[in-house]
Amino acid sequence: MANPVFHFEIPVTDMDRAIAFYRTVFDLELRRDNVDGYEMAFFPRDDISPGTSGALAKGDVYKPSHDGTIIYFDVADIDIVFERTVAAGSRVLYKKTDIGTAGFVGEIEDSEGNRIALTQASSPYAGKKVSFAHYTRPHSIIPTYNAQKRTLGHWQKFADYRQF
Repeated sequence: MANPVFHFEIPVTDMDRAIAFYRTVFDLELRRDNVDGYEMAFFPRDDISPGTSGALAKGDVYKPSHDGTIIYFDVADIDIVFERTVAAGSRVLYKKTDIGTAGFVGEIEDSEGNRIALTQASSPYAGKKVSFAHYTRPHSIIPTYNAQKRTLGHWQKFADYRQF
């Protein structure tokens, strides 16, 4: 079964300020558009990778808040996001917390006053060069690994992998 969540929208009151914040803190480029009369700025979307994407949204039905649904951004390093958040004039709401094998979590306040959660994978491969391309083991479930960022990503089904 696919993940049931497809899209999210984060309320903003000042679109330029919000775009600048997310660009600075998460190092992302957002694409502006107008949808159904509402100003939007879309986060990058990769329909092949696991997870979801969304947009910043400005309009009469969008009210920034600490309350309600919490969106989790998967990041390579929560500490770096905390530093960028404070440098951008906002604050940390929940310190980096170890949640065991699932990794770490934390929370920040964005430029608009929304509570935004962060998750960082805990990687047994941190600092190691890893490739999952050639070792055969049928129907194995293994983690994806970004060797450049040294981060463990989402679990995916692969037929071939190799660690060296």
